[in-house]
Amino acid sequence: MGGAAPYPLRYDGVPLFDISLHKVFEFGEEKSFDFRVDMSNAFHYAIFNAPNGNVASSSVGRVTSAATVRQIQLGFRFSF
Repeated sequence: MGGAAPYPLRYDGVPLFDISLHKVFEFGEEKSFDFRVDMSNAFHYAIFNAPNGNVASSSVGRVTSAATVRQIQLGFRFSF
């Protein structure tokens, strides 16, 4: 294809923020309850996949899909 770059299309980066919160509740000297929240993409930014780079396609340069959005995971642990 001449002097064209192998992947001529580019797309912007995405500012992702992953947050983890952790709290320990203690009951006496030997018992504790841990609570944890983990969030990926905490501020819910849209994450678009790369544009179509196939120059033979009619949808060249179009973004037709997106990645998964915010995910939240909860965790609990009781220690004694």
